[in-house]
Amino acid sequence: TQACLQHKVLDSLLAEIHENLSLQEAAWFGYQQNEGREQHCDLDRALFYEKMIDQGIPAAEISRRAGVSKSMMTFYRAFSRLPDDVLDIVKQNPQKIGATAAYQLFKLFERVGVRRTVALAMRFVADDQSVNWLTNQVQAMLHPEQKRATVPSKVQRFSNGQYKQFGARFELNLEV
Repeated sequence: TQACLQHKVLDSLLAEIHENLSLQEAAWFGYQQNEGREQHCDLDRALFYEKMIDQGIPAAEISRRAGVSKSMMTFYRAFSRLPDDVLDIVKQNPQKIGATAAYQLFKLFERVGVRRTVALAMRFVADDQSVNWLTNQVQAMLHPEQKRATVPSKVQRFSNGQYKQFGARFELNLEV
């Protein structure tokens, strides 16, 4: 903007020069401007928050200033913890994979590894599934249901065996 004005390259500009802003103030000003754009996505926010954290600003302060809850800040921070293979999928689909989805993928990655996380992320994107679907898939992979042994409702013992009833089904074991 300053170069265009100084060298009179353009007659008019849509940009403004904001004098006397510190680097941090300029960053927050840019962040606020980007929040008004439709293209701004959770990945963009997460990258901005991580840069601020790298500069020594506590996550709680960023949370307060950005108007984001502390728990949501945890979701945003999940982007930076994703492995490169998953992050590539996120970068190709930034509008589809938001902070909540990134957090779910990170939880899965921590427990089952990259390969299965990539497979689920690809399926999530390719099938255009909902975040609820992704959450349910992650929960199912992290806590698989174990088959419960059915307990007989009635047992009768005989000298040469036993009779067991399982609801409408029964089992008879006899020694002859």
